Amino acid sequence: MVAFNGVIGYAKGEKKRKQRITSWMNSIKYTQQTSRNISILYVSVFKEKIKDINWDEFFLIRPQPEHLDDFDWKFELAKLQENLHELVDRCIYVILNKIDISFINASTTLTTIISIIAQKISLNSEGFSLIFSDDSKNKLPAVMRRYATTIAHSQYKSLKICSWNAILKIATACPDVSGNSLLEYVCCQDILEAILIQFIPGKTRNPFASRALRLFSVLLCHFDGSIHLLLQFALFEDQKILMGFSEEFRHYVAQMNSNFIERHGNCLADQSVVEFLSNKLSDLFSSTGNEVRVDILDLVYLYLFHSTITTNKNLLAAVFAIPPHAHEHHSNTPPSSIISLFITFCSFALLDMKSDTARLRAKLCFLTLLRLTDDSYALNEMHHTGRSEPIPIFRPDLLHRKAALDLNPQPTTSASTLLDLQTEFIMANLKLSVPLEFFDFSLGIIHRILAFGKEKEKRLDKWKPLFSALINLLKFLIINEQKLPFVDPLVLRLVMLVNFFITYGDLFLPDGDAYENVYYEIIRQQTIFLKLKTTLASSPKNDVTEKTQMHLNNILNIIETVQPTLDRFDDYPSEEEVFTVIQDSFDHLALRVFPTLTMVDRYEASIHQRTFFEILSVKIAGRVREVVDDEVLDYSKFLQELSQSK
Repeated sequence: MVAFNGVIGYAKGEKKRKQRITSWMNSIKYTQQTSRNISILYVSVFKEKIKDINWDEFFLIRPQPEHLDDFDWKFELAKLQENLHELVDRCIYVILNKIDISFINASTTLTTIISIIAQKISLNSEGFSLIFSDDSKNKLPAVMRRYATTIAHSQYKSLKICSWNAILKIATACPDVSGNSLLEYVCCQDILEAILIQFIPGKTRNPFASRALRLFSVLLCHFDGSIHLLLQFALFEDQKILMGFSEEFRHYVAQMNSNFIERHGNCLADQSVVEFLSNKLSDLFSSTGNEVRVDILDLVYLYLFHSTITTNKNLLAAVFAIPPHAHEHHSNTPPSSIISLFITFCSFALLDMKSDTARLRAKLCFLTLLRLTDDSYALNEMHHTGRSEPIPIFRPDLLHRKAALDLNPQPTTSASTLLDLQTEFIMANLKLSVPLEFFDFSLGIIHRILAFGKEKEKRLDKWKPLFSALINLLKFLIINEQKLPFVDPLVLRLVMLVNFFITYGDLFLPDGDAYENVYYEIIRQQTIFLKLKTTLASSPKNDVTEKTQMHLNNILNIIETVQPTLDRFDDYPSEEEVFTVIQDSFDHLALRVFPTLTMVDRYEASIHQRTFFEILSVKIAGRVREVVDDEVLDYSKFLQELSQSK
């Protein structure tokens, strides 16, 4: 278990009340001075008059970041690096040694300087050296520890807010997270402990929990530093904190689900208007509907969910657990597990791809589902009938039906619902505009669930819509082969999945009739397989096309064995006659068994999706920074709290 050595061992050695009151009264006196006074002091720093500054006075006056930003930093810094080092050294001294208003002012000054250098120059080695002297660099771990202990244990809300804002501003100072040299100091155990402490369960939600989630998400965007954090998080065993951590995900996923629905009518509880609600939701996903803005904060929380979900097994268990009570649910609605809420969210997100941000969100949902289906524990929980629960999913408009949102579906396993969701995704997105990699993700999820179900002999009840969706996707790819880039890998995977049904259907399909139905569907849809045979014959030979031909041979063997008998009928055979021919053909089939059909390589998103995560990290850091900058902090309340505290 990771001990809270840095934070919990914090000693509250604070000054006596009389000394604090004297200091705070001085603070009030000086902070009431005009911004002109601090502006004059800033000029002293940048006009080589730094020796004339009274530093005690300097840090009692409220900073004015806009005045700091007025200087020509590139020109001034070339001459005044030593002065800047002095100013930063003084800021760090105050942060490490003060607990009054000067702590807030020094933190504001330091983070403003960091932000300006990051925006105007950089935070690489050059920008880093401009800000920090050697002595300051050595004290940066102590600064992070100071902020962490303040966040965790200070009795002053104002100092907590200041510390949170300081760390968040430091972490998001650069648009490109990978270029922020300061993140290696922020990605430390003290900060991780301060983050996790925010999730200790209480009577009400911790008001700082959302800040903790946002900071954790940003830190995990720093790929090198995140490795250490995730290793520490993987070893974390405090059940109460992990439960509180998972409850924050529950809160946000449930809220995101509500946001999708509330934009188009707040009728969730009224079952008589479900059709109206479904029509509104259909408008959301139609190509002609008005675009709904996607808040990048959704990506912040989803990325954290993606990054941590399978790292800590205790957290993963909490994701599948159904809570004993439901604080945020209607009294007649049973509480839902986090996984069920997430699948419901995916049913909305995977069908809303009108904007670039919406596509990023859909992709992140896919990658999270892939990560879950790569985990054997998660797969076992998904198939566990004891975990069955109602999981609503949105079903969009198709040619043969209207959009639907069943708010009270029959309880089922999350594996079954997830396959249902992939069926819906495929059938609703047979469009040239949909990224092909999304189909690859979907097929990967399907393959993993089927392979696990076969291994554990878990029967799949709703198999036919899924099988039809696979055939329709194959047909779509072959027909549009000239319009789509490099579809061969997808075609191979689809043929492998059809072959999976043929080879192992007796182990995961509900009964023998279902297995015979697979053969019937292959005969009925033989045109597409014969077209694929022709296409492969004229295609350049490579590893992918050769594997496709190898797996296609089983399908062709079924067609070539059954169809000649059917051709001998005078009239077109009835369905019953076709099934009889199929049953009689089993002894004559020469099917090859492919053991590799049940082996699915782990999807290494960090390798395959490096560019995607780099784009995502920029958006996450930028949005988190916007949230911090948009917060209006009441400076007078800070002063009041510090002066009145005991």
